[in-house]
Amino acid sequence: MSDDFEISDEEWKKILRGAARDMEINEFVYAPTLEETKEKLQSGKVSVNARESDGKTALMCAQTPEQTEFLLSSGAKTTLVDAYGRNALFHVKSPEQAEMLINAGPDALLYQKDKNGQTAAEAIKDWSERGIIDKTTAKAITDVIKNATEKAEKRKELEKRKSNLRKSFTLRQELKKRHSEERVSGAVIADEIAGRKISGEETRTITPEVGAELAMSIAKDRHKR
Repeated sequence: MSDDFEISDEEWKKILRGAARDMEINEFVYAPTLEETKEKLQSGKVSVNARESDGKTALMCAQTPEQTEFLLSSGAKTTLVDAYGRNALFHVKSPEQAEMLINAGPDALLYQKDKNGQTAAEAIKDWSERGIIDKTTAKAITDVIKNATEKAEKRKELEKRKSNLRKSFTLRQELKKRHSEERVSGAVIADEIAGRKISGEETRTITPEVGAELAMSIAKDRHKR
């Protein structure tokens, strides 16, 4: 055999250490019981977010809600994705696990798409239709995700309204200040807005936010004259 293919003792040791390390990670990531999960993590040989060759973590591969709860309390990250772009929500085995992940992680978990362009709910439904996972369990999981998504949408809408109110308040405060400085009466501004609406110059519905914006614009125009 050519010397070019010889491996030194040090290189062999490095290879063996790597193989042992991979084995420790795999045993932790795929631990079938809570006791084994605890034992592997508490040994100090692996971190809670250690990944196996496909990028999966123990949180993604947790078999029971108890394992999921323990891993989350130990600092497992919900937002990590595997080699296929799937976070832990794609891999849950029960609706209880789905609820735990959703409660522990950001709303982004619900909208994260894998490399096939599917969200967790879409992928789980697809897998159930193809017979990869049990249909009853899949429906229970997707129902949890659907409910959480609806709540997330309501939160987003509420935040949007709050943001609009804050902007409106700021505009009104600024307008109040400018009115004081420029002495533009509310009646004059109201007439101007009505005139723009009648002439078709302004086509938007006059909401409080739009009204405040127009009033600000009118006050500025009159100040320039």
